[in-house]
Amino acid sequence: MKNRTQNKDFKERFLQRALMHVAEYRCKHFFMKWKHNVDRMNLAHIVNTEGDVVLERNQAQRNAKRLREELINSGYSPE
Repeated sequence: MKNRTQNKDFKERFLQRALMHVAEYRCKHFFMKWKHNVDRMNLAHIVNTEGDVVLERNQAQRNAKRLREELINSGYSPE
């Protein structure tokens, strides 16, 4: 009788440890995946923002160049 209860306790403890291990692994996996996706979204935001800054800078340079050419064509000297 004692042997049978020990085996039952062993099985229950084994299943409890296995379940805790699986739950811990899945939680860790979920949050690591979440963190990875947040990092990717932040990187995409930085890259897109840098792209907008570059586009605005290029537009300003084109506007300045066009204005300079107009002033030179209308008779103002560049200096």
